[in-house]
Amino acid sequence: MGIHNYHRYVFGSPIYSSHLSNWEINTLTENPSIWQRLWNFIETWHLIHFWINDFITMEQGIVKKHFGNDAPHIVDIIKNMSLLLVNENPILTYPRPEQSNAIFFNGIHIQKTPPSLPKVYKFKK
Repeated sequence: MGIHNYHRYVFGSPIYSSHLSNWEINTLTENPSIWQRLWNFIETWHLIHFWINDFITMEQGIVKKHFGNDAPHIVDIIKNMSLLLVNENPILTYPRPEQSNAIFFNGIHIQKTPPSLPKVYKFKK
């Protein structure tokens, strides 16, 4: 799956919860009823609310623990991304408007074993 709706929300991309391209949770049908669309609207915005208010709060606590209180907020870091690499083939998904910083690719692998990264010794100031 490509970009999740909660990421689209933070990036400022439009969220059309009744359109088939945004159906992350429910089963896709070609012609959903008004009740299926309404239920998907409720679930989509419930998931966005959970992610912003619960999950991000938990992540922010981990960031403060390891990087100190001076670390920027997670949502500010996400909004400041100038490039978003998405491992999804847009030809195989429903058409939808995307943000300009999203670059789609698919089927990438590492052929050789890369050298190991240098060790980080200390996170806190």
